[in-house]
Amino acid sequence: MNAIRKQLLAIFAGDEPDYLQAASLGPAALPVLRQMMDADVDTASSAVYVAGLIAASGSLEILERGAQSHSPTLRVRTAGAFREFLERARSADDLDQAGEIIATLLDDDDPDVRRFAQRAAEALPAEVHHHTAFPAR
Repeated sequence: MNAIRKQLLAIFAGDEPDYLQAASLGPAALPVLRQMMDADVDTASSAVYVAGLIAASGSLEILERGAQSHSPTLRVRTAGAFREFLERARSADDLDQAGEIIATLLDDDDPDVRRFAQRAAEALPAEVHHHTAFPAR
């Protein structure tokens, strides 16, 4: 796990991090990304975005933590990460859970979070829309 952590930190430290390279580490990187959610907002933002790119069931725990953050910056990044997650996720359960988390972001106090969450909600499959209660705005 230390090797993965070193790789991720090296990728995140660049001027233009290669998030696809970080995501290529696959689900094995998720425990490290989960730990990185406790770091500064920039590191946590990178971690949540890569978790969205990995789009495994374990990614949702990280995305949910990002959605519950006190930082509007991290919540915006999480909403953006959901678009990546939705483009790659295949499990109906994962899509349903993603829809529930996105619904909470659609009701966020911050207008930027809501705007990015709306973009993510537009990427949800129609069947998820039918059984997820999205807030009225």
